[in-house]
Amino acid sequence: MSQGKEDEKANDSTTLKIEVLGEERIKMNPLPPFTTDTMISEANKALRLSAHEVMALAQDLFELGLITYHRTDSTRVSSVGIEIAKEYLKKLKGDKWADYFVPRSWGEGGAHEAIRPTKPISKDELARLLEEGEIEFVRTPTSKHLSLYDLIFRRFVASQMRPAEYLVQKVRLKFGELSKEMEIQTDVIYEQGFMELYLPFKLDKPLPSGEFEISVVRSYKRRLVPLFTQGDIVALMRERGIGRPSTYATIISKLQSRKYVIESKRFGKLIPTELGINIFNYLSEKFSNMVSEERTRSLELKMDSVSEGKLKHSEVIAELYREIETLEGLEDYRK
Repeated sequence: MSQGKEDEKANDSTTLKIEVLGEERIKMNPLPPFTTDTMISEANKALRLSAHEVMALAQDLFELGLITYHRTDSTRVSSVGIEIAKEYLKKLKGDKWADYFVPRSWGEGGAHEAIRPTKPISKDELARLLEEGEIEFVRTPTSKHLSLYDLIFRRFVASQMRPAEYLVQKVRLKFGELSKEMEIQTDVIYEQGFMELYLPFKLDKPLPSGEFEISVVRSYKRRLVPLFTQGDIVALMRERGIGRPSTYATIISKLQSRKYVIESKRFGKLIPTELGINIFNYLSEKFSNMVSEERTRSLELKMDSVSEGKLKHSEVIAELYREIETLEGLEDYRK
């Protein structure tokens, strides 16, 4: 979202009316452990790391033996992984560990597991062991390494814990002629469960019903079409079947290195440049059937079939070559 000029009306007094329409006690299961795309998205949002930084840090953590393979689209957890969560909860909760532990495999199959820690060691314990020299690595983890490890560790252990229960409010806000209904995820927690280790979203104070005098009103302008962060882009790529765990960060890095997009420092949004827009328009006009989302998705499904032994790579390459040979508008490039 792009923020426009701020308009302050400090001398106007306006009444805000809050009406609580209903309240509900919600039971929520934990989220599954990270896949590549969810790790990038969450680290981009929570730690303000770029997709490239996240993958580089995860590569280091993997090489140091602290996490499992970080290029994966699977949420599966092995029996070894479940045991790691169990051992950590035993250390954390002592004799009451069983009250918190709910083992989950989060799916079957897949060449790799979800991204998880390889040992029942939290970030704080890992930092202490490093400081005291009880463990040594060929490369000393930085604060960024530890922050990403902490995110991975807490998300994973939380995935093996009891559900949480909290209060959700449905409210109507009336401000002058404006009226809006919304849900508020409140910080009124009945059963903490997995939220003791990992909060999947921000919790807010519950709102009271009533009328409130507002002495300062600020208005903002926003774009009709929202801009995306790197995390948003990766989430959309996964949702639409574009890219793979090994290519998410590379694709975004290419867009930046070729100056097709720039990233706003204040909000972390990706903004298309004139160069990027012109190239997109040219390719869409000249070769629309080769650069569409559907085309990319179809090609990547064929690549998956090659890796699974269902198609021969030579057949896919030959098909692509024939299509490229018949494209109009390539005469200048063939000379």
